Amino acid sequence: MADAAAAYLQGLRARGHRVDTAGWARELDLLARGRNVDYSLPGLPLMYAIRYMPKRIIALMGELSLAGVDSPPRSLFDVGVGTGAVPAALRLLWPTARIDIRGIDASSEMLEFAEASQRVAATPATFHVRTLDDLMADPGMLRDADLVTFSAPFNRSFTEWDRLAGGLAAHGRTVFASEPSSRFYLLDSLEAALQRSGWTTRRGVSESLPAMMREVRGEIG
Repeated sequence: MADAAAAYLQGLRARGHRVDTAGWARELDLLARGRNVDYSLPGLPLMYAIRYMPKRIIALMGELSLAGVDSPPRSLFDVGVGTGAVPAALRLLWPTARIDIRGIDASSEMLEFAEASQRVAATPATFHVRTLDDLMADPGMLRDADLVTFSAPFNRSFTEWDRLAGGLAAHGRTVFASEPSSRFYLLDSLEAALQRSGWTTRRGVSESLPAMMREVRGEIG
């Protein structure tokens, strides 16, 4: 993450944007107050990554472990790439696996950071600026994906759950959705729609290290 932060900051300066950590922090603080954040603001992804990305990576690793994803997928499609927490989590869980990683995010600025994180990856991921509406209009973009992850991409006003679930059902992939605990109601809506489409669902919560990492630290026998 440090290399990605340095590369993003270098690119930010090259694009003519000044460093405004105080302004970025004020914008990001809107999240804690339940308000929308301007993810297109140049520089915000750096502050987001510093504040949230390590926790997001650890939580995702734990959640993937609890969900029974015991072996690396051949291919992943990440919806809501953000700063790239899901690709990072997969690479930490399976450092030698060659996973075809693709993803979309509505913010080109967030993808600037995610792209910076790919510069040290053995098999770089491919990201595109797309929205949930784009995905529902063209669910074929999920083709060949063994695992589809939703990395907190839902805004508070999203309502087209059945349409989304129908598009996912057409491809029959394993789906993993992650949202902050403060927005559990979004997962409730997604789970209900998936169940109406015939899916079997399972819920889990993890804010701690997965077992394989705790063993290394000697926390369990």
